[in-house]
Amino acid sequence: MHRPIRVRAVSIGAALRRARVTDPLSRQDVRQQLIQSERDGQLSTLDHTIYKGN
Repeated sequence: MHRPIRVRAVSIGAALRRARVTDPLSRQDVRQQLIQSERDGQLSTLDHTIYKGN
């Protein structure tokens, strides 16, 4: 017999407080991630969501 899965809602703030950064990204790492986000459309989607609504 399986036990039910319990899901607990966690706020983003609480999750961030618990998150630990062990290896911070270098400027070059961040730059490469930004370039990749521009190429694959993630930044465009984010811009559309934030400034123009869903």
